[in-house]
Amino acid sequence: MRKFLYTLPVILSVVALIALASYTSDLFQEVEAQVTDWQNSGDDIYYDAGKVGVNTSTPTSSVYIQQETSVNGFQVKQTNASNANMIKAEFAGGNVGGTGLGDSLIRLTSNSGFRNLMSLESPNDVFLVGAGGRLKLGANNYYAVIDGKASTWPLNPGYTSSATRIIGRNDGHVLIDVLGNDPQDAFAVRTSSDGDSRVDRIVFKASADGNVCIGKCY
Repeated sequence: MRKFLYTLPVILSVVALIALASYTSDLFQEVEAQVTDWQNSGDDIYYDAGKVGVNTSTPTSSVYIQQETSVNGFQVKQTNASNANMIKAEFAGGNVGGTGLGDSLIRLTSNSGFRNLMSLESPNDVFLVGAGGRLKLGANNYYAVIDGKASTWPLNPGYTSSATRIIGRNDGHVLIDVLGNDPQDAFAVRTSSDGDSRVDRIVFKASADGNVCIGKCY
């Protein structure tokens, strides 16, 4: 009886170790089953079993990031590399697909009417797709603006109520350079004579030889 009491703790320890090993094995198998969709290929890891969602369990794109806090949803920082694109969008489908907004290689959408849609910046250059249909080009807070939704005032609007406007930068000039490689090179303003979308009239023409025409410049 005394020998049995001495060996009982040993037996219980062995049973506990067996139970723990069995539980650990089941746990590892469960974890492995949950991550087997991710696979290794050398130093790379890939997933080809469906879509990947961040902060969402119902992704609708190959990679879907749902941003719910005031942090960057996606960020790429390149610190020491050359001859490499930070972000590359490549379409290899050939001459297929439509030409609408939904068929763009890169599409940025917003439900805000006052936040800028996109900005590309460097120490000396700025390219800004602004709110309200404006495209800004410049640097150091000096911008030239192409406004696609400008007012027609004080012009007689006729059948239209909006216009496209080019605005030069503050304290600067607006230059249009025409390289006269050919004597016929010119800067021209074309329009439609009958209001349709077909351009059939030149109303202003500045030729490379210095001649300027205003009116009917065919």
